[in-house]
This record gives sequence, C-alpha cells and structure tokens, in this order.
Amino acid sequence: MNEQQTALYVLKLRGKQDWDSKLLRLRVGWSLKLVVAPGIYAENVRVFTEFPAEGELYSRGKLRELTWISKGNQPRWDPDRYIILPLTAAGAFRLVWTFDNNSTGPLEGHGYFVVDPDLGYSPDSISCQTVITKLLGPLTQWRSRLAVSHNSGYNMIHFTPPQQLGSSRSAYSISNQLRLDLSYLPPGRQFSEVPVTFTNRCNQQKSLNVDSAFLEVRQEL
Repeated sequence: MNEQQTALYVLKLRGKQDWDSKLLRLRVGWSLKLVVAPGIYAENVRVFTEFPAEGELYSRGKLRELTWISKGNQPRWDPDRYIILPLTAAGAFRLVWTFDNNSTGPLEGHGYFVVDPDLGYSPDSISCQTVITKLLGPLTQWRSRLAVSHNSGYNMIHFTPPQQLGSSRSAYSISNQLRLDLSYLPPGRQFSEVPVTFTNRCNQQKSLNVDSAFLEVRQEL
C-alpha cells in the first residue's frame, strides 16, 4: 500500500489476507485504487464493498461488486487491471475479495477502510478522542493502548472520570470522587504515581489530556 501526492491510495490485494485489525485511514475526496498482487494475477478476483454507489445511501452489510478496469476485453487475464473507488462519503466500510465466488463464499481477503470527513480544520486544530478510562486496565497498560489514539492522528484525549466507580461499574457512576478506582493500580503501586503517569505520557506523546475531575484527585493525593 502507498499514498501518492495525487491523493490516490493504492491497495494491493493478496490471497489469504486478513487486515480487520489494521487501520486503513483515508479522506473524503481521495480515491482508493485496488490492484492485484503478482501471486494472484491468474485468479478471477471479485471485489465487494459496503461503500455505496453514487446516488445511493449506505446500508450496513450490503455489499456490491466492483468492476475491474482493463486495457483488454478480458480483465481476468490482465495483470495490470485495477479498480478506482472515489471516496465521496465518510464512514467505515467493509471490503472483501474472493476467487470466483460471490461475497457469501469463502473469502480470500477482508478488512475495513475508514474515510475521514473533510471538516475544514487546519493542521493546528484540536482533534479529540474520548477514551473510556475504565477499559484501559492497569496503569502499566495505558501507554501502549493510548498510543493507538496518538498514532491515529488525535492530539487531544478526553478521559471519562477515573474516580472510584459504583457497583454498576458505569463509566460515569462515581461512588467516591476523591479516590481513584483500584482497578488502575497494579500490585505494589501507589496512588501518587497517577499524576506522574499522566505527565510522562503527555510529554512523550505531545497530546493534551482532558478530565474535569483529575485536578481534584491530584490535590487529594
């Protein structure tokens, strides 16, 4: 895969390719170009996507087949065949491909691509993501998990309250606003390490961190 200056993103399709866990992030106004890798030139590769056709509305799970562009009359035998998909709508869309089969048959490759909307903001603008703090686990695991937000281009993170949660364990059900939830502390760690963790991560990743209750907790510590 490579990104070109002409806002054309090229994706090579291969056999036995699973990238459901990878982040393929594009932008509205770009085009996605699909080509076949050398190992599957001779296969009858059929490509399907949830991305709606022009003039149609998005419907989750509704796949449509894309058409290959080729110099000859038989695209299957053309190693230079390709598909151009103009990205005119924002959202997350599934992409699958098979050999000879339809979209319900055995898949040779599958994944998702995310198309970011054009919000018209400058590179210096704030791009914020909300993180459910209780799902981050112990403090020792926060750095690697929050790195996903940083690597995805967010420069600000909003945390749900980190205080001691109530019996429902809801992210906003606080039983004691002056104490942190014990689930964040690995064995042998102290509450006083929490501000240090926030400060270190902010300095290393150069991101802003927002939590309306954090300053109260820090003063209590």
